[in-house]
Amino acid sequence: MQRRWYRVLLLGLALLKPLNIEFLNARTAFKLNIAPALRRGRVWPASKAVLNLFVRRLRMMILLGNVYLESMRGRRKIMRLI
Repeated sequence: MQRRWYRVLLLGLALLKPLNIEFLNARTAFKLNIAPALRRGRVWPASKAVLNLFVRRLRMMILLGNVYLESMRGRRKIMRLI
């Protein structure tokens, strides 16, 4: 039972911390979409870009959560690094 709580805690912490690719994606979106739109005074395109980043993050959290929960149930093995 203790291992299960430990795994759930790790899952929660893993979902809260963004991946490096998400940081890269956010920085690129800020440079290419958000900052130029705000400089031109166009708030709507900038807010759409921020919303798009939020939706991408939410999708990544769902994907990671599903894979992790399946591996906890024993249905899928965690992929090994080569």
